[in-house]
Amino acid sequence: MNDEADVKLAGAMGTLAHSKNSHVIENLKIAAGLSEGNFSGYPFQDTDAYKWLEAAAYTLNYQDNDELRLITDELINLISEAQEDDGYLVSYFQIEAPERRFMRLQQSHEHYTMGHYIEAGVAYYQVTGNQKALDIAIRMADCIANNFGEAEGKIDGYDGNPEIEIALARL
Repeated sequence: MNDEADVKLAGAMGTLAHSKNSHVIENLKIAAGLSEGNFSGYPFQDTDAYKWLEAAAYTLNYQDNDELRLITDELINLISEAQEDDGYLVSYFQIEAPERRFMRLQQSHEHYTMGHYIEAGVAYYQVTGNQKALDIAIRMADCIANNFGEAEGKIDGYDGNPEIEIALARL
């Protein structure tokens, strides 16, 4: 995820991906304003970091590890910096298409992406007590609540992926 490993990534249908790098961490750095560049990967690329963070939380639950905790805390700090003030965080839209935020729900994977962070943030908080991890999740949930619903001025829709519902229930 941080593009330090010497690996080849498979693309669609087994072809080599356009880049050997996953760019996941770099996308978050760009969204946070810590790096410059274009987004690379799929619109839901952030979920790779969030799924890893959730797995790391469960690993720490079985055996604490100072090195792993340092890496995960650094990731939480980066995610916090990339998150917008209103709680929104999907690096693809922040970097490449901010004007399309919540505009194409069936294709955007925005709820899916934020749902994966919420689950990871809750798991990490439960295992480590890291309040920042939970605060990020709460701000994401507030962003969803402030933008979606049946009230006037809100978006009456959903993206069709059950991830956000599972995450919100867990939160």
